[in-house]
Formats: sequence, structure tokens, C-alpha cells
Amino acid sequence: MRLRKIFLPFFIGLIALPLVITSQSIPSHPAIAQVNNTDRDGIVPLWSPDGNYILVFRRAVPDVDTGVVTELWLVDTDSFEATNLPYAQSILHEVEWSPDSKWIAYTSTDDRDEPVIHNLWIMNPDGEQSRNLTANKETHVSSFRWSPDGKSLVFATARSRFVVEDTAIWVIDVDSGELTKITQDFDVQFHSPDWSYDGSKIAFLSRDETNKDLIWIVDYDGRTISFPRHISINETILEIRWSPAEDLLAINTLEGIGIVDLDGEMTILFESMEEPTLVLPWSPDGTYLAFASGRESSYTFDIFLVEMQSRRMQNLTVELNEGLLNPISWSPDSQHIAIEAKIDSDKGLWIMDLSDNGLTQVPLDFLGQE
Repeated sequence: MRLRKIFLPFFIGLIALPLVITSQSIPSHPAIAQVNNTDRDGIVPLWSPDGNYILVFRRAVPDVDTGVVTELWLVDTDSFEATNLPYAQSILHEVEWSPDSKWIAYTSTDDRDEPVIHNLWIMNPDGEQSRNLTANKETHVSSFRWSPDGKSLVFATARSRFVVEDTAIWVIDVDSGELTKITQDFDVQFHSPDWSYDGSKIAFLSRDETNKDLIWIVDYDGRTISFPRHISINETILEIRWSPAEDLLAINTLEGIGIVDLDGEMTILFESMEEPTLVLPWSPDGTYLAFASGRESSYTFDIFLVEMQSRRMQNLTVELNEGLLNPISWSPDSQHIAIEAKIDSDKGLWIMDLSDNGLTQVPLDFLGQE
């Protein structure tokens, strides 16, 4: 494999460090992928928890006539050989590894369906076994997450992709297919569920007709559900992510990126201006919270890390010409981040090493790279 190095400034506080670009082997960590920016090509990596593969979710826009194409590729982390995985229906939307690397969950839809409904599927990594978990249910799956033990999925539903009514939060047992409804039928919009780090709680959001947002928490042991309790912070909440290490939620609001504990104590870490922000995955050890902030007049983002103990903030991509293009993925040692970026003329998948500030380009044949 060809080895190449470049040096770019990498700013931590006021200290400029070299950013080294190399080629090497890559560690792994599971993530959920959803390609942003619907008017252009995009890729998102998902490391398998066992470290053997990188799942690459690709969205391509060939031309106006042929429309959108989504692809799923399984890349061996030793050889970088890529296998195109078959999947049900025509367009992928979200993808996530199970914690034991035995299954891949995804949502997909047939572009001929009316109304537009995303179904929730699972398949094994070779693509030979596939099962629709929401078959024969006339409901749209808007988002989902695996439970930490890999036995269940929590997901949010609505009437269709474009009709946000009759929303609910559900848990499904992967083996039996048994469904448990977490929410009651209230006149609010439920969305964005996430599991606690130990699997004992589920958090989700609601929005009522006055656009008031609440965070809800339920205790769930696989059999019984506690009565939901809510956290009100008087902010418009766009998304939440539970810390992998403690009872702390990262939140994205119109005010910016923040954190809130289960008592409702909130701290804003980054005040957003006019550009959009996006909560990115926590580091697996909970040491860092990652988020993205949009660049002015651009479809790209800068990646920021907040070290949670000191609350020190770093911009990792300030010197990358085109910034972040899609969501990131962490390695299990919390020392590497996978990003889609364009550096010089090379656009593709890169691994950022936080220990030596190095960038590694992953060669992907299906992108025309060697």
C-alpha cells in the first residue's frame, strides 16, 4: 500500500501541531449512519464492534434522469477488499451495527411506495439473511437504536415520512418480533429515542402543538416499563444522544450544543450562530463529546471535540478546505475518528488519529481509489 504524508496545522487551543497524513490499518467502533446533504454524493463509515469490517453507506447521485442510488459496502479492515451487500427495497436511509457484529439494522423504502414509508430491517453481514421487522405494519420508522445487549431495537414511528402524525416509540425483540409500546396516545410528536449506556433506560423527545419540547425518560428492564418522567429545559430540542459512560444527555438546541443531566440541569457548551449544528457520537469512553457546526454558505461542517472533564474545546477541521461532509465514527479506543473529507484533490474516507494528529486515507475501489 502506498504511504504518503502531508502536514497541515492542527489547532488545540493556541498550539499548532502537525497533522500527518498516512496509510495504515484502522481500529473499529459501531455507529449509526445517515447520509446528509441530499443533493450530492456522500459516504458514511460504520466500524463493526469486532473490528473486522468497516461498513460504508454510500449515497450517489448519478444524474437527474437516473435519480438517487444508495449502496452498502463491507470493507475488510486488513485487506481493504470491498463487497457490495444486497439489501431489501430500493433506497437506504439509516444503518447501524448490532453490538455483537452479528446483524446490521437498516431502514429502507421502495421509491414507488405511496405513502413513503421506511421499513426497519435486519440482515447478517454477508447479506444472505434479511428480515423485515416492521412488515405488515402500515407505519413509518423515522429513527432507531440497538439496545446495548443487542437483543432489542427501540424505534420511533409516524404515519409516513411526510405526515408526522400518530407518532409513537416502540421496542422490538429481535428474536421473537414481540413489540412493546413505550408511549401512550397523546396529541404530541414523539421522536429520537436512545438507550442509556447500561440499557436500563430509554430517552426520547416530544413536541406538542405549541412547539414545546420535552425529554422523556422511562425505565425498561425488557419486561416492564416505568411511568415516563419528563425533563423540561425551555428550549427547542432538535436531537439527543446519551453518554456511553454516565446519565448525561448531549442535546442540540436552537441555542447551541449542550448537556443535560436527569435532574434537568443544563449547560450550553457551544452557542450556535446562524449556521446549523449537529450532535455527533460521543467517544466510546465518554471522555469526549463530538459535534459539528456548519460553515457559512457551505454544505460542510467543522468537527469540534469537547473534553468533558475540563470542558476544553478543539476544532479538528479548521484547516481542512472543505471540512466535514457527513457524520463521523469513533474507534473503540477513543483515539481515532473516521470522516468523509476532501483533502487536496482526494475526496473519500479518512481516519484521524488523535494521538499523533495523523490522517489516513482508506482506499476504496468502488470510489475509483487504489
